[in-house]
Amino acid sequence: MQIAEGELFSETKLAQSRARILALGYFERADFSTEQGDAPGTLDVHVEIGEKPTGTFQLGAGFSSAESFIATAQIQQQNLFGTGRSLSLQAQLSGTRQLIDFSYFDPYLLDSRFSLALSGYNQLRAYESFAQRSKGGSITVGYPLRYPDLRASLTYTLQSDRVSTTNTSTLFGTASSVSVYEEPSKFEFTIGGFF
Repeated sequence: MQIAEGELFSETKLAQSRARILALGYFERADFSTEQGDAPGTLDVHVEIGEKPTGTFQLGAGFSSAESFIATAQIQQQNLFGTGRSLSLQAQLSGTRQLIDFSYFDPYLLDSRFSLALSGYNQLRAYESFAQRSKGGSITVGYPLRYPDLRASLTYTLQSDRVSTTNTSTLFGTASSVSVYEEPSKFEFTIGGFF
């Protein structure tokens, strides 16, 4: 909210508050009304909101000549337990691919102005003569420099890639082997920020 109790009334800040509430994506409507307060020279502001569904659940299945059977599942919640946090989990399985992916975002970490974003994934791709497994994740911490328009973020990323030419099985298929050579795991560390 751009307005606070006891401060000078501003129609502009009232409109900005309404726009920001709707921009959250949690509400279908946000209605503001004013009436004369109990004390002279004061106004009471009433806010009525209509919440909309913020969670989704999807299941899918198919078949292709390249990947054989394909199954997908995703669950996403944009307003977890009414706290403004978001959580997403996704899985994809086929004859040549397995993917598990998750992400989490907390806009007000421990009731502070810091935000926290976490993400991670584990992917296996089985080709005809080799397989590649990738694992990784990132942690991002943000802070508003000029609220609410300008934020700074710092991201730490960890990634591991592994290539194997031994037999590798997914849930619905197996990659052929041509040798027993296996490339060691590679880790990549990156730190960056943006304004």
